[in-house]
Amino acid sequence: MEIPGHFSTVINNTLISLIESGQIDFALVAPLPNHPAIIYTKVFTDRFVLASNCDLGLTEESPVSLSEPPLFKYVVPSVLRRSLSALLEEPLRAGRIVPARMIEIDGLAGMLEFIASSDWVGLLPSATAHSRFETGKIRFSPISEEIYINYFVAHLRTKPLDAACEKFLELIHSELSLVEHGSSRFRGAGLDLADR
Repeated sequence: MEIPGHFSTVINNTLISLIESGQIDFALVAPLPNHPAIIYTKVFTDRFVLASNCDLGLTEESPVSLSEPPLFKYVVPSVLRRSLSALLEEPLRAGRIVPARMIEIDGLAGMLEFIASSDWVGLLPSATAHSRFETGKIRFSPISEEIYINYFVAHLRTKPLDAACEKFLELIHSELSLVEHGSSRFRGAGLDLADR
């Protein structure tokens, strides 16, 4: 059986708008402000890791402190990527992340390219690192601060997921299990999968 599908990575608000208009059945999203027409089901919890140029000498084994010297220059997701930047606001205000300098970049590819060619570092979910191990230019290190991101399946409250969508979500859950095992390279920085 062939199931038509469309895969894209866009800003969460765009995905929610596409669900609300009926253009897509569901999406995998980070947390968003309340949308009464949408049901959110938690799929997994991920932890942030530190992305750095290999020349900085950070390791994949030792957790890195974000608040003690040496202080880093941070690249963070722009406010357009609200779900990620919002998760970093509280640790920044509380002094759990103390930057030497900080800039915002919108777009994962641009962020990673900048990190790979500079002495700036970035904070990203470990699932991002899982797909980037082979780049050779960027190292992903665990962090001593615990910063988490939850991911949810979102769909219309009035339109339950059909059998094909449920089957697809089982495949996603299976793939996330692989990410969970791959991220065990980061001591204490793995994923927690929600039971489905």
